Amino acid sequence: MNALTFTQGKPSCYIRNFSRLFSSNIESESTRGVFVFVRHGDRTPCRPLCSEQKKEDEKTLWKTKLPSKEIVAEVSSRFPVSFHSEAPKNYIDTGRYPFGHLTHTGALQMREQGKLIKLRYNGCNDDDFLDNWNLKIYSTRYLRTVTSAQFFLDGLMPSNLKGATIPVQVRAPSNDPLNSFDRDPLRMSNIISSILSDPSFVETDSRALVLSERLLKYLPEIKATSKSSFGGPSLINWISAADHFVCRESHKIPLSSLQNPNTNDEVNMRNMASPTKAHRAWRFQQWFKCPSLLSAIVSPPLREIESKMRITEKQSCDNRRPFRIYSCHDVTLLSLLYGLDANFLQGDETFWPPYASTLVFELVDIKDENMIRIYFNGKEINTVPMKFNRFTRLVENLEDEGSWNDDSPAKESVMSNWTG
Repeated sequence: MNALTFTQGKPSCYIRNFSRLFSSNIESESTRGVFVFVRHGDRTPCRPLCSEQKKEDEKTLWKTKLPSKEIVAEVSSRFPVSFHSEAPKNYIDTGRYPFGHLTHTGALQMREQGKLIKLRYNGCNDDDFLDNWNLKIYSTRYLRTVTSAQFFLDGLMPSNLKGATIPVQVRAPSNDPLNSFDRDPLRMSNIISSILSDPSFVETDSRALVLSERLLKYLPEIKATSKSSFGGPSLINWISAADHFVCRESHKIPLSSLQNPNTNDEVNMRNMASPTKAHRAWRFQQWFKCPSLLSAIVSPPLREIESKMRITEKQSCDNRRPFRIYSCHDVTLLSLLYGLDANFLQGDETFWPPYASTLVFELVDIKDENMIRIYFNGKEINTVPMKFNRFTRLVENLEDEGSWNDDSPAKESVMSNWTG
């Protein structure tokens, strides 16, 4: 699709040298299955945080950052959305236009990540991808993740697909392993409420009260409500607060532009950017230290790919190999990294997955033994491949931590502000 170009600048994750990213030589082993979790690309803020009289200006600003409707329509026709019969036929973030939408930059990021993955697993051969791989792609029920999946496919498969179309599948909420917050919000709410009341959490979160009060002077709409991410003692929605800085920094927009900015305002906002993002990351680190919460988020997707790998182990190497793509959120990738105990997270309370990040699981045959390689943004997170039976035990242990087999009542999701 030539119409989508770098006229608005190269995205931050633009890959200049594909070969430097993956640390292993794929030609030295047989890859039997590939499972890619990818965070959506750069997006507009999830909601306006300005005063009522400035909301139209804010809408006008972010509309200029979106890909053209013609480009989106083209990728949508090639990679249509397929809703499960039990899934609502709308998006959780519908009705927010232009907020929470994939930007032009985000579309470029996703296309480039698709190109990177194609070069690793199919080289420069566009036309035989579907001959080698059994491709399926799933997305959470958010417009930005669905659109991201479509542009990812546009980079992965830029040819005419031999006349085929690849649907982006949105599963029923009860059977979607990608977003526990939306699958079972009541139970997740109960778990997180217990975390928020923990004395050690209360003590540290209370220290951020001074920062939150300073933020509220500039961004009054971030004040926590019953329908927003839990504020805790610090009283604000930290996802929305960090959102303000991330989105504006990505597009080089003044951080104080919601007001009538002056030099002091901009300096004050810049000084608050890093500690705001750091406190958001710290809060989520506390979530994922909770075994039941971590289990709820990571057990379903890891069990799904473990089960598919187990089936693949028994299949002939002549069969088309499974290639699964999961278009999801920052929280999804972050929780998976914690569930895998990625060593680069140790001691880092500020880490957050960038837009268009990928977490790739490879089932590989090394000297007639099935092993698993795991890459985050092209870098292997383990020093050596993981044996398949060890991966199985990891999934089982996570499931045991959660004991998530009993039923609980569901309600309409109020957790959309948890995801970036």
